[in-house]
Amino acid sequence: MAKTTFEAVLVIDDPSKFDLEAYKKSIASTTNVDLSKVEVTKVEFSVTVGLKFTGTVTAEQAKKALSASLDVAEDAIEVKIVGRRLAAAARGLQAEETSVEAIIKTEDAGKAGEVISSSSNAEAIATAMRDQGAEIGPVTVTPATTSIKIFTAVSSDSAEAVEAPKAEDLQSELKKEGVEVTVALQNVEMEVPEDEEEDASSRQSAIMAALSLFLLTHTLA
Repeated sequence: MAKTTFEAVLVIDDPSKFDLEAYKKSIASTTNVDLSKVEVTKVEFSVTVGLKFTGTVTAEQAKKALSASLDVAEDAIEVKIVGRRLAAAARGLQAEETSVEAIIKTEDAGKAGEVISSSSNAEAIATAMRDQGAEIGPVTVTPATTSIKIFTAVSSDSAEAVEAPKAEDLQSELKKEGVEVTVALQNVEMEVPEDEEEDASSRQSAIMAALSLFLLTHTLA
């Protein structure tokens, strides 16, 4: 049995609106297979939050602070210090302005929603960072965005793997199911069992041999 695997990345406003069954139905429709041939092995929600403030913080301090203020495990958080620049401060002085990007991952849609809600509390995040020793001013939070990575496999009864759906077709089909998202596909792989690959190769070799014999016979004639 051949299998096609890929990761569908959906950008969605509200993670609670994601419907796994609607997604599977949309995959079946766009690949022309029975619903039973569609398998989802993992669903991962990623909430991205941007922070900006005067002062400096290390990635480790930011990770610990976000873990405390958002109530998530540290190993579920990725932190990047994406920019530092001098900004005007009081009395004509200059202070360093820092921008941080944090990505929080979870397999629970409800938890993703809680993270989005908690991340809007800039004061709590600032307090948690100061508790970690960061000397910073007030924090400005960029509204969180959410993406969903869905690890998907589509099986085929034949030796030929199913073509992965086009992103625009899947997006359109999901819209029909009431799920408004932006879709991208990545890491598409088609797997064919070795014995079926060998059978296909043997059939091709036999066809080529028969064709060669046919041409030789007619040439001699």
